Amino acid sequence: MTRKPPPPPIAAIPPVWEQLRQRFHAWTGNQLSVSSGPAALEALRARAQRRQLTPERYLDFVESHADERHKLIERLLIRTTSFLREPDAILGLAQVLKRRAQAAGGEKVTVWSVACSSGEEPYSLAMALFEVGLDPIVLGTDLSEEAREIAATGEYPTSRLEEIPTRWRQRYLVAGASGRFRIAPPVRSAVSFAPVNLSVSVRPPAGWATFDAVVCRNILLYFDRSDAARILRDLGDCMRPDGYLLL
Repeated sequence: MTRKPPPPPIAAIPPVWEQLRQRFHAWTGNQLSVSSGPAALEALRARAQRRQLTPERYLDFVESHADERHKLIERLLIRTTSFLREPDAILGLAQVLKRRAQAAGGEKVTVWSVACSSGEEPYSLAMALFEVGLDPIVLGTDLSEEAREIAATGEYPTSRLEEIPTRWRQRYLVAGASGRFRIAPPVRSAVSFAPVNLSVSVRPPAGWATFDAVVCRNILLYFDRSDAARILRDLGDCMRPDGYLLL
């Protein structure tokens, strides 16, 4: 009988990893997953090296230097998104809102895309709602300033085109600079972006009232269970009584 080779040794987790997780949770309310450990530690080491500090001393340094802390947080935030991600959910929501709008005799709908990253989801929602004949007003919020800046430009590399149906490309996109495309003005003007830190407040920015639908996907798993439950309750308060919450 051939003996199986022993499993490879598990790399030791440096003590600074737990310090980083605790600090990041205190700053954002988010949890860094173990799977994100190598990338997060590399980001920490890179920022520390720029300041000629050890990672441990750098963590102490950023506590009293908000600008540097902001840069580290930007490197650690996870930005997983795409156009028309899980299309059945978005298209299904558009159809439900269409039926309700027809029954109410109106076309205007308001939707909040929570933790929208670089904007692909709110733009997808706006396009889906235009497709069914509605007049959408979409709010996209995210903690990351860098992600919101990308979203506000409404410009993306052409490699992302394959995520978008051909019909939508013709109606809602325009050619941009070399190797890029832009969201067409009608869709771009239907979407606004603003900062919201869910660990601090779940209230939408001033000027926004209750929503016909709130889309909150791929974010609650980064919060403690108690925090996630609180966020869900607060999001419910931001919707109309007959509104929809898409998770």
